Amino acid sequence: MQRFVAVLVRVLLGLVLLYAALRFGLKVFYFLRSPWSRDYGEGAVLAMVQVLGDHGNYFTSLRDYPLVTGNYPPVFNGLVALGFLAVLSVGGTLVDGHNPSDDCHDQCDDGDL
Repeated sequence: MQRFVAVLVRVLLGLVLLYAALRFGLKVFYFLRSPWSRDYGEGAVLAMVQVLGDHGNYFTSLRDYPLVTGNYPPVFNGLVALGFLAVLSVGGTLVDGHNPSDDCHDQCDDGDL
């Protein structure tokens, strides 16, 4: 009886795993088949920064092109246009002084690489 229960539990767990894998596969299929952009909004930020650089303002009348919407506050786009965020990113990297390749050398033998 215990063996039957153990086999039944394994079969049920296998079915649950198969179901999850099939759902994941369907989600991947529908995602790749979708006609919508996979931009996640960063292209809109770049477009707004370009409009800000060209016109000095991206708040145009509703009749002008380009019609711009964004998911970041206006201050963010101004900081991007000024290059502040790039300087902050590089400065943070320099202050940290961390080289990711050092992690492997601390944890692995060179013979394992």
